Formats: sequence, structure tokens, C-alpha cells
Amino acid sequence: MKDKFVFYSKSPNKKPGEYKGTGWSESVTNIDQYSELAKIDDWRKMFSNFYESPFTLDDREWNSVEHFFHAVKFRDIKNNKNNPNYKFYQTFSLNSKKPWNKDPALAKMAGKAGRVNASGKIYDKKIEGEKIPKDVYIRSDFYNGIDNEAMKLAFFAKFTQNEELKKTLLATKDAELYHLVTQRGKESKLELWKHLMVVRSCIRKFDNIYDLAEISKFSSEIVDKVLNKVLDKNNKIKQKIENLNISYDKNINIDFSELLKNGVMVFPGPKDIQKEIRNFNDEQIEFVNPSEEVTIMGGFGAYGNPTSFHHPEIRNIRRKIHYYLWNSLKNTFKNKRAELLFDRFSKRRKGTSTSAESWHRDITNCDNLLETDIIYGGWVNLDPYGSEPQGFSCVPGTQIDKSKKTGFAKFTDKEMEELNKKKKIFKIPPGHIIMFNQNIAHEVLPKKATFDSCRLYVGWRITDGKLPLYDNSKVIQDQAIIRLPGGMHPQMYSANHWMFPKLREGLIEWSKKVRPEFREERLLKSKDEYYDVVQQYMTSLRESGLEIWPEYTEYDKKILTPLLLC
Repeated sequence: MKDKFVFYSKSPNKKPGEYKGTGWSESVTNIDQYSELAKIDDWRKMFSNFYESPFTLDDREWNSVEHFFHAVKFRDIKNNKNNPNYKFYQTFSLNSKKPWNKDPALAKMAGKAGRVNASGKIYDKKIEGEKIPKDVYIRSDFYNGIDNEAMKLAFFAKFTQNEELKKTLLATKDAELYHLVTQRGKESKLELWKHLMVVRSCIRKFDNIYDLAEISKFSSEIVDKVLNKVLDKNNKIKQKIENLNISYDKNINIDFSELLKNGVMVFPGPKDIQKEIRNFNDEQIEFVNPSEEVTIMGGFGAYGNPTSFHHPEIRNIRRKIHYYLWNSLKNTFKNKRAELLFDRFSKRRKGTSTSAESWHRDITNCDNLLETDIIYGGWVNLDPYGSEPQGFSCVPGTQIDKSKKTGFAKFTDKEMEELNKKKKIFKIPPGHIIMFNQNIAHEVLPKKATFDSCRLYVGWRITDGKLPLYDNSKVIQDQAIIRLPGGMHPQMYSANHWMFPKLREGLIEWSKKVRPEFREERLLKSKDEYYDVVQQYMTSLRESGLEIWPEYTEYDKKILTPLLLC
């Protein structure tokens, strides 16, 4: 295990390895190698964005990394000096006379300019008597890699142009550096700051060869090139996605009368839908070696990492299914609205077994759910043609019995006895889709997989409402784990994996396959010991500091909201 230090703007002045909090702690294997670091007062605070240490970058002087970071949100790539954004960008520098040009906290407030709240009001708060302009906006590509490059540039300038800070950073040796994220009313969490560690490596490698203090004063022209390089890379990725072989099947008309009557129906999906899975399995970036690693624990096989929800190939399958079924839904549910529901990808690996689940109903419950809503669950079978069909055990017609329970609604022993007499197992061949009313009585039968079997769960909400079941805007923007139709968040391992010693040992070993950005120190209270394990609920790709997948198209966003069936 690597040494680990934790910091934020209000870190206490503790010796290396002595800082800890709820669910996390620093770790040091050899304290002697940090003797120089231990002599420096408040060394942790120096790593924060908020630490005030002026540096020159982009032909201007900045009082902190926080100032440059928020300024770049409004930096016009073409340096159009007549653009209101460009003028606002300048106000964050020390050359400006605005009240937020020195205080990092005020710079953070000013960085909210252009935001629009749920009621449509533009953020225009006064900062020490100075009103934030309404005619500026955060550049739409900022969180697609521009943010990370801005941080690298600012940290490089900050630590190379100040000898004391440079000495402090190098004194951390090869320890991992984690930023402590604190939020009011929420549990604190750690973020691995790779950009800061990259700067440390660069200084160590080149400081004796070049004058880094001068080199880091990158001119506007060079900053343009750095940011444009990010944009070029993003555009190439977008072009690659656009060039995918997207040949939509025409809107077919499926007679959904069987679905309405029995509450369940199996039908063919878009042609060759399985072929949309090309690079997905090799690009689970949360893992050290994605193509070699098992990406989930347990036999159910449902993924819980952000990439599994936001990978372009998964989005493409959702898009195709939405387009493919639209006319059929329109003809069946006239004047209603249809919302495609976020759900998981599942890979049941050869040799693993699914656990049995007794008879139950999956009942959704949230504030935006209307009494007249109908929620359909289901999935598309992504196995190769010729593979053994997947199965679904249920009792047709039981969707009519409305349950007042929510979540995983179980039946009594007597009710289950009757259900066993009436049950029917539906076969879902490769390339086919199953839809079922979530109120239908169904069970999960234990079965050992004889080959790697894949599916993408796909749900639908038929509603009169205009609000989505859940607000996914933040999930999409940050490429975070989703909220399942039932209201739960997908997890990487169950409570049992942590509770029972043998399963816990397996979890600890398996966690080594996961990148450090998605691991955490978890306290085992019974032993008062911390273990390095995968986050039970993974942080978003944006928060991890990794490069996120290309932003969602407007169509991809809209299909996850209630659209009028017309």
C-alpha cells in the first residue's frame, strides 16, 4: 500500500501520517523519510486551491489556483476582447480591481456566474457591493477536460514560482495526495489529486535541467494551444462516435395488447443490437486492466461503475431501442408521455450462479411518481445469436393487483404457494427484448451460467407528468452512478461482502484491481482497523479527475425525460 496524505484548505497542523477522520486516515510506512515535511508548518494547506501564493500565467498574475480555475470557465478560446465572457475572465486576476481578485472564497462565488436555477433565475449575487454580470456564461466544454488542464497549468505555475512551496511538494516523496471534500450535512470523501502528483513528478524530473519558474509563466498563446489540444481530442472522440455504424431500424409497430393484458411480453429487438457492444468491456476505465479484470462481484453481474452507464456504446443501445419502440408506444398509449429509465448493464460470468429471490414485486416510489403512472421493467438480451435464451419467471396477469408496498414488495407463504402453481417461465432469445409491468409477481431462480451472458436493463415510464422520475442532470453532467428506477443507487459490493470475514478477504483482494481514484479507506469497527477497498458507491468520473466520456447529445438527454407520444 502506498503512503497517503490528506489535505484541504482548513487542514490541521499535524505531523505526516497523523491526520484522520470518519472512514479515512493517512498512512505512512516509514515516517523518517518525511522528516523535512514534518518541520514545515501547515504544509497540507499549501496544496489547496485556496492557498494564496501569487503566480504569473496567461500574461496575468493570479493570487491562487482557485482564481485561475474559475477564470478559465469564462476564458474565450479566441481571446475575443469584445466578448463579455473575456472581460469577466480578466476580473479574477490581481490586475483587476474587482472585490474577488484576491480572496479565493469570493472568486469561487464569482465563478457561479451564468448559472440558472430551477426557477429560471440567473445567478447575479452581489459580492461586496459588486453585482455579478448576467450576460456571461460558463463555457459548455469546461468540464470536458478543460477543467483538468486549467488545474495542471495553475499548480505547475504555483509550485515552480515559489521555492518554499516547491520544497514542500517534493517533501511528500511518492505519497498519494488526496483532497478532502467536505459538504454540509454530508459525509466527507477523498479525491485523489492526480494533477498535483503529475506536477510533482515534472518538477522532480526537470527542475535541475530547466528554469521551471520562467517556463511555467506560459503566455496566452501557449495557454490557447494547451486548451485547444483538449478540444481537438474531444472533437476526435465525438467524430468517432458519430461515425459509429448507427443504422436505425424503422419504427415498427408492435401490438402491445399482450403486454397490457398479461403484464409481460417478449419481442424481437432492433436488428443486430448485440453488435453495438464493441469496445465497452475493454474500456471500463475505473479498473487497472479493464480487459483482464472482473468488473463486479457476485453472480447477479450488474455493473455499478460510472462508465457502465455512460459509455457511448451503451448510450447508443438506449437510443436505438427508444427510436425502435416509439411508434408502438405511441399507438398503445395515445396522448401519454414516455420516459426511458436509466438502468444497469449486466454480465453473468461463466461458472457464477445467481442467488434466488422469492416472489416479489419491484415497486417504484418517488416524489415525481403519479398514481396513474405505469412503470415497465425489462431488458435486451445482448448474447450472440445461437446462445441459450435468458429466462424470466412470473405469473401473468398479477400486475392488476395493486400493491401498496414500495421497493422490494414480498408475498406471504400462502400467496407464494399459489403463485408457484400459476407461474410461467418466459424465454428471451438473443437480440430480443422483454418488457414487464413492475407490479407483476415474479421471482429469480438460481442458475449457474454456462457462458458469459450479457444484458442491458431497460425500463419505461408511461405518465401524464412532465417531470422525470428523477433529476438526472447532475448524473449526466458529472457522469456519476445513476439512481435505479426503484430509487436505489447501484453498489460495487453488498453488505455481506463487508460483514463476513471470508467475503471481506475476497473484497480486499479484488479491490486491488480497481484504480486508486475509486478506492477508499474503510473502518472495520469490530477491529478498529482500516482497509483499502473499492468504494461501495463509486464517485463520479468528473470527481475522480479522470477524463470523462464525451458529453451527452440533446437527444440522449431528452429520451430520459417524459416525451409526449405524438
